[in-house]
Parts: sequence; structure tokens; C-alpha cells
Amino acid sequence: TAYEMCGRDWSSDVCSSDLQHRFGDEAVRLMRLQIDNSIDLGWHPDDILLYTNFHYDYRGVYARLVPDLYTAFDPTSNKIPVLLHLLQSAAFPSVDDLYWYHDLDVSQLLWFNPPPVQQFGCARYGYKHDWQCGSFFFRPTAFMRDFFARWNEEIAFIPTWSEYAKTRTDEKALKSLALRGILPVEELNHRYNHVFKYADWTYDRAVKPILASHFHPEPESMARMVRGENKHKHPFVNDRLAYLLKQHGFE
Repeated sequence: TAYEMCGRDWSSDVCSSDLQHRFGDEAVRLMRLQIDNSIDLGWHPDDILLYTNFHYDYRGVYARLVPDLYTAFDPTSNKIPVLLHLLQSAAFPSVDDLYWYHDLDVSQLLWFNPPPVQQFGCARYGYKHDWQCGSFFFRPTAFMRDFFARWNEEIAFIPTWSEYAKTRTDEKALKSLALRGILPVEELNHRYNHVFKYADWTYDRAVKPILASHFHPEPESMARMVRGENKHKHPFVNDRLAYLLKQHGFE
């Protein structure tokens, strides 16, 4: 069994929505886009897991409530304490199931069979040892509970040695832990998370077809990812997603 989990990331409007106990205007559009996209691809509403600290529903997808859990110095890392809370609360029905977490700006392009992830897997940005944590797969085992607990501790430690590290601390913490051999990460191909940043480079190395595209729908990224203004001279997303983006006011 596979489940899809959506989370918020990347912008002050979206990340501050949990502080206000509501979605901002942009987040409302993006959430509806994600749910419409997932249902269009064949996901059942019960298998789309949305966790918020306020009530929300759309097309049969009902938010499951969680406490106010924040990474105060870096809202983009809020997903880690929330997932740790869910693992510690035994919120997931079976350790044999695979869960796909992704940020609201990661859009599935095609239906696909789950990757062969044993515990935790994600793709890299495309350079050095940096893991891209906007999309990852995991199984809710006891090992994962300890994994996320250690990850969450490292996030709190990162800002103590760098002012720069107060953004994307989840990725910096995971990089540090993986390089030191403390947490194992199963590397996935870029097809599972084709990121706007370094999109040309990672496209060349991705197994085709691309399965998930990662970009915030703003002018520069829409030009590169949707309209084909890139080195390859063609769109990186399919017509179906391009149509949905337009339907939700992203052009």
C-alpha cells in the first residue's frame, strides 16, 4: 500500500499559514492544485494524507489535526517535527506501507509504482552531497522513529554554528548526518524529484519518464519547466499538468 502526504514549504505566505491556523491565499490554490492533480492521477482521497493544525477539506480529502509543532527559526523544516510526532503517535497503520512525503510545489506527472525503498529514500539536488528533502519516501518503522528523532535534534543544532544555516536546516542536517554515517539515506534517481534548480543538469541524468516535477509556479520556473525555455528546448512537464496549472491560475 502506498500513501501520499502533502506538506507546506518554500514561501513565507505558505509557511506562516500554520502559525495563523489557516492557509494563505496562495496556499489555498496550491493545495487545491495538488489534490486535483492526485485525484486525476488515480489516488483515492483516503490515501492522500494531509496534516494541519486547523480544519480543512477539499474533494473528500480531510485534514488530520496535529498540535502546533514548529521549527521556530526555520519554518521550511516544520515537516520534520510533525512527521516525528506522527511516528511517535503510531499514526500510520502499518510498518509495511510506503509513504511519499512531498512539498506543495512537487507535482506528480504520471502514476508510478513505488520505488524499492527499504527505510528512507530521496534524491539529491544534483551536486555534492546535498539531499533534496522536498520529496522523500519512508516506511513508518521503529527505525524511522529513531531516524526522525535524530534528524530533528540535528536541525536544532545546525544554527549554532552558522547564521546561514537558519534556512533549509532539514537538508543541511540530513547532509551532515549522512556524511558522518549516522543516518542511512537510499539515493533515488532524479525522476522522483526533478527540481527547478539545476533542472537541465538533472534532466540529463534522470531515468525517463520524469515522474515528479518540483518547482514553485512563478514566472522564471514556469518559463523553464512548463514553457520549455531551457537547454533542451521542450517543457519538462506534461500537457496534463500544464492544463491543471492554468486552471488554477498559474500561467
